[in-house]
Amino acid sequence: MNQSDGGWSCNPSKINIPCFMVAGTKDFDAGNVDEYPVGKLTEGSTQSICPMWWLDECYNAIPDGVDKVIARWVRADGYMTALFMYWLKGDTAAENAEILANANWEDIKVNHK
Repeated sequence: MNQSDGGWSCNPSKINIPCFMVAGTKDFDAGNVDEYPVGKLTEGSTQSICPMWWLDECYNAIPDGVDKVIARWVRADGYMTALFMYWLKGDTAAENAEILANANWEDIKVNHK
């Protein structure tokens, strides 16, 4: 899926286990480019590690039958949450994660069976 030279490629359509993708909205995580840039970036543009266009592209490629979440922490550069406790340790308290009601997260998408 990665269109940039020298970047890594992946195929999210092959994901068949629960998936949690997070990023922050500050420059290190998000950059300031709204879509894949063709050619060189214009002056002042930053292509960072996990821009919103990339999150959307990956989320949309993951099959709808798979539990999936994307979210971005406002004015932050990302952190991990309770989803791993829920899936890896059976912590049912993590099922109602604060991510759904916390105003510090934006662009939240959840697909949970």
